[in-house]
Amino acid sequence: MIIKELKLINHRNYENEDIIFHDNTNILVGKNAQGKTNLLEAIYICARGYSFKNLKEDELIKFDENRLYLKADILNNNRKKVVEIVLSKNDKKKIRINEVEVKNLSELKSQFGVVIFSPEEVLIVKETPQMRRRFIDDIISNNDISYKVYLNNYNKIRSQKNELLKKGSNVKYFDQILNTYNQKMVEYGSTIAIYRYKYLEILKKFASEFHYELSSNNEKLEIEYENNFASDFTNLESIRDDYAKILEENREKEIQRFVSIYGPHKDDILLNINGKEAKTFGSQGQQRTVMLSLKLGEARLIETITNTKPILLWDDVFSELDNTRASLLVEKSKNYQNIITTNSLINIDLTNMNGNIYTINNGKVKNERKKNGKEYTIW
Repeated sequence: MIIKELKLINHRNYENEDIIFHDNTNILVGKNAQGKTNLLEAIYICARGYSFKNLKEDELIKFDENRLYLKADILNNNRKKVVEIVLSKNDKKKIRINEVEVKNLSELKSQFGVVIFSPEEVLIVKETPQMRRRFIDDIISNNDISYKVYLNNYNKIRSQKNELLKKGSNVKYFDQILNTYNQKMVEYGSTIAIYRYKYLEILKKFASEFHYELSSNNEKLEIEYENNFASDFTNLESIRDDYAKILEENREKEIQRFVSIYGPHKDDILLNINGKEAKTFGSQGQQRTVMLSLKLGEARLIETITNTKPILLWDDVFSELDNTRASLLVEKSKNYQNIITTNSLINIDLTNMNGNIYTINNGKVKNERKKNGKEYTIW
């Protein structure tokens, strides 16, 4: 899958721009606050229907304008698809694929695969289990529509159960209601758990391989699914039995604490480098390499499941990477279409690069190529 062309009208600091992309590597160079990340964001919106920065839609529209228009020409298995997004301050969001209006975002996601790395995502390695749960949940949801249903149902039941626990056992029919909530939590939660386990098994295989290569064969990345309610995740019935048992055994504990203690809402993903916890003992460069390995692993996972290569979006990817790891990243991702933002080309070996270099200045894009060792502007 590749993006051939992108049109932006009134997106952030872009007034009216057309960008033609190379099928392999595209490097966007510019100073801070010139629009490099905004361009990646526009591609992501065309793929997902929303910004990876979780902003309100009004904030995406250029200042003093009322309407935003994005158009992406995508080539997927030699079939052209045109994705159009219209955001307006005065109307609801409109999405079209090949001039046919799309009502559900899941239809859009199935057309256009992307993997995004942004600097903030290093916090997935460094910070809370909630961020790591959200990371794996997003991967699963983008590849399996039904997963989001189980996740939403589970969170709804857990919220209702917590409200019941806060009110206390004096509530009429308390025991019967709690039994019902626990049964539903087992039903939805066990399915969530087996999804997470199976996807993580695929992800850790690929991510570990990439990390070993990106670290010049010096570091072993270990990924482990941590939970508090089951031991065997190869069988759904086994998970359900374990989960139901632990809820029953700890029924009084949850009543006394007024909250749901056990279930996939407490899951974590343990990330270790050479047997040591990455979030505690890893350097900034190592933590970033872990996250990059997870992203490359995600790309391979998507390719394995869908038989389609996603587009890789790398925002400020080279900061805090040494020259060796930066060059290895370019090498390991060359089988995909890459769109990379950077402030400088110093850490990038362009000798064998197959692609284009773009300079971005205040929402204006200039495409530059190398010819006989020199750069020249082609438009």
